[in-house]
Amino acid sequence: MEPQQIILFSQYSFERFAPAMLTFVIFIYLAARKKNDAAHRYLSCYFAFAFLYEAGHLITYSFYSPLGAYGWYLAALAPFGLIFLVLFAYSFAGERCRRESIIVSILMIVISAAVYGDYVYNALSGGIQFRETGYAPAYSSKLIPLVVMIFYGWTVIVFVRNVLFDERNNSRKSIIRRFIFPITYGGWNGRNFALLVILDILKVALLSSYIFFRALPYVTIISAVSALFLIVYSLYAVVYVHSNLHQLSLTFKVTGSIFIINIIIFSTMGYVALAQFENSYDDKRGVENRYLADAIRTGDFSSVPDEVDYIVKLTVPPYNWVYTKNPDFPKPQSIVLNDFTPGRWRFSNTEQEIHPVNAYVMKRYFVRINSINYNQFIINAGGERYGIGYNYYSYRKSANSPAFILILIAVISSIGIFIFIPLLLLRTKIFSDYNVDRAFQLSVMPLERINNPEEIISSEGAVFKEDYAGKEEDYIVSPDTEHKIKKVEDYIAENYMYDISREGAARSVGMSPGRFGRAFIVCTGRKFSEYINDLRIEKAKVMLEGDASIIDIAYSVGFESLSTFSRAFNKNRGITPSAYRDLIQKNK
Repeated sequence: MEPQQIILFSQYSFERFAPAMLTFVIFIYLAARKKNDAAHRYLSCYFAFAFLYEAGHLITYSFYSPLGAYGWYLAALAPFGLIFLVLFAYSFAGERCRRESIIVSILMIVISAAVYGDYVYNALSGGIQFRETGYAPAYSSKLIPLVVMIFYGWTVIVFVRNVLFDERNNSRKSIIRRFIFPITYGGWNGRNFALLVILDILKVALLSSYIFFRALPYVTIISAVSALFLIVYSLYAVVYVHSNLHQLSLTFKVTGSIFIINIIIFSTMGYVALAQFENSYDDKRGVENRYLADAIRTGDFSSVPDEVDYIVKLTVPPYNWVYTKNPDFPKPQSIVLNDFTPGRWRFSNTEQEIHPVNAYVMKRYFVRINSINYNQFIINAGGERYGIGYNYYSYRKSANSPAFILILIAVISSIGIFIFIPLLLLRTKIFSDYNVDRAFQLSVMPLERINNPEEIISSEGAVFKEDYAGKEEDYIVSPDTEHKIKKVEDYIAENYMYDISREGAARSVGMSPGRFGRAFIVCTGRKFSEYINDLRIEKAKVMLEGDASIIDIAYSVGFESLSTFSRAFNKNRGITPSAYRDLIQKNK
């Protein structure tokens, strides 16, 4: 086959197109950030595997060839991706659970390798079959969904433990209320991510309900699961953006939101367009079949439409094949109708099979003859029942052109969104309260090499007009504001090792970043970023008296790289961390 004949998009392709695009963009963005904090790296790796999972389904749903079956080998890598999600959850705990995270990750790697090896071995030895969604290995693993649910469950446990630890000073006595109503940034983030993982468990449970119990039709399951994937991935992005792990510019938030809306719209349009194509296809075949009923009664088949491959009289087997387009047509003695494309995932030989005598007139069924799929319609002619067969491949091919055009437009428009929306916001004054030019710089900052991550933290507040205008000594701080600043100081004392932004801290106490920054200087005598750096350096000085490596100390106190830590330490103490350790050892 030619390449353009192998790739045939279907409605199932559109169901996976949006999640695949979203996971790809999130992964590219996270990878381009080049941040060194553990949480960022783990989430980036998780979305890389999420993209492989979605791309695997997109391949198998879009390739009308046995090559499409190999997409399932990508999707089966899902357990490996969840290793990074668990490590992402552990990163919230810092050094507190480091040994446990290592043990758990090793155990998960072993389990993932075992179930993936089992799938590959059985899939390769079991051959390939055609399902209603495309080609796939005949073997379907029940171990992988089970392992995935266990991994997701453990991720929830880790997040819940982190929330309860962060909320140990929460005045609420009930553990459940502490989890639902956290008062710390760490608790807020942990709760939101835990709820997202519970949604992940729900979508895997839906899929498993078909694998283990066949509770719902397969097509219904994959449609529901695809929608859940898109919702969950979008929520991951939203929660991550609004967490204190990472602060994004207004421009990037607007651009990302428009991108998500764009792919949802085009995915929905594609699914609806293909559904309408199916309806119009059935209507057209209905008109042709009424003409064919007259041809059958007269016995004149000279004007049979070219799309018709065969006409068979459905009497008691053996059947009477009254017309075949190809003289070499195999003409089996009997055929079985299917509600879905034949060759589907079966648990029994009779599931969804329908005898022609019991079939509805003018309804489209599916038949597989000599490894070729056909759409077959049942008609009555002269008091007898006949089957009209149309080549299924031709049907898929005719649906491919509008589907391909929609996907191409969606991709081009998505690229255009990331290019032109920031430029549009830069050249207009849509957001009068913001310095959009600075916001645009922040939106493209991931493409630059940032030597000092504190520049990102301190510059986030510069987006707002009311920055450090005026002299701090002229700024009067009310007792209520002092109380708010004290709450932030208490939080920093417990969470200095995390990436805390001025914007996030200001939002937590209901203040604008500019007003909060001025009040913080008046109350503490230092800028927000300087205060956090000084606290981290003091903690690092204590740790340098021990045996921990300098790079481990740097990460433990919240710096994103060894060079950043060394630069900050030297600026604060006038000496490098290694020289400070040597000095301490000499004094001992």
